Amino acid sequence: MSQTPSAAQRALQEIRQAIASGEIAPGSMVSEHDLAARVGVSRTPVRTALVRLQDEGWVTIYPQRGALVRQIGPEESRHVMQARHAVEYASARSLPEADRRALARTLAALVDDQAEQLARADLPRFVEVDVEFHRSFVVAGGNPVLLDFYDKLRARQVLLTARRAASGPNAERILQDHRRLAELVEHGDIETLDGALREHLATAELSPQD
Repeated sequence: MSQTPSAAQRALQEIRQAIASGEIAPGSMVSEHDLAARVGVSRTPVRTALVRLQDEGWVTIYPQRGALVRQIGPEESRHVMQARHAVEYASARSLPEADRRALARTLAALVDDQAEQLARADLPRFVEVDVEFHRSFVVAGGNPVLLDFYDKLRARQVLLTARRAASGPNAERILQDHRRLAELVEHGDIETLDGALREHLATAELSPQD
């Protein structure tokens, strides 16, 4: 009996969320059989989901063995944050006045949403809003090539943010930083935004001890 598209989509969502939350640990090898049992579907939709997850950067598939969950080291984390800063700041710097004000409103609303998720201790949603906050800079810039490149960093962005936000004080710091970044955009202080954004992203880099 063929599987419906909804089964593959459910497998994709549940496996992605399990990796993002750390339930499936970075560096672990997972099999189609075990994932199928976890999600409650056959191996066919799991296989489809793993191909998509590999395309998104969450796993690397090894035929006949399973899929290896991405593990990010200090050097890669630094490179990811440098790339994100370059794209996010370039997008913000190029905005005309009306678009900058629209971005400021979007960021302020996302800060409020993230504060609500922190109060609820909803880490998965907190991380989702974090991703949306930073992606909003690139969306506002209106460059589809930059947005396509930026979206390819999503898996690594989620993994790094989830790891950092797992500590309550770190989550509070993320929220404070986001509030400041939103205010800088609102006031049009783009030069200060450069350093503030760089400093904010640098705090998510991994150290050799992590």
